[in-house]
Amino acid sequence: MTPSLSPGWHVSDHALKELLDDDPEDGMKLETRIMNLDLKLFGLPSLQDKMDKAAGVVKGPIVLQITRIRDCGRPSLGESSPSNMLRVFLTDGHQAVSGLALEKINGLSEDKTPWGTKILLKGEVKVDGHFILLSPVNVSVIGGRVDRLIERWSIEKEE
Repeated sequence: MTPSLSPGWHVSDHALKELLDDDPEDGMKLETRIMNLDLKLFGLPSLQDKMDKAAGVVKGPIVLQITRIRDCGRPSLGESSPSNMLRVFLTDGHQAVSGLALEKINGLSEDKTPWGTKILLKGEVKVDGHFILLSPVNVSVIGGRVDRLIERWSIEKEE
């Protein structure tokens, strides 16, 4: 029997079978393993199905992966005073979108949140123009460490 994942994960059955260890009943263990992998390797294209363009919302739950974060309120990359306005580049593994956080979200910052981190969008999340409007009410940072992406993030941080 394939373990069930928390709501929001959109993973191919083939990938689930490959990731199962000797304990196929342990859904939390499987989720921890998935969180530390690149969504591009196993995620199903789900963002398009969750986007209601007529209503201007993304209908959660949906897990997305951070591919980059930019502090839009910081005058230049060299300055160290962080703002609360972040542009968050996200993917479901197939489609890329941008999110805009206009207030502080725990666990989300340009300097401390590595690329590859997973977030969970909850409920109906408004879309304005081409941006998903992220807030502490509709986003949870759930974690994950994708080594290949963390290396790139660390290199860019040092530049």
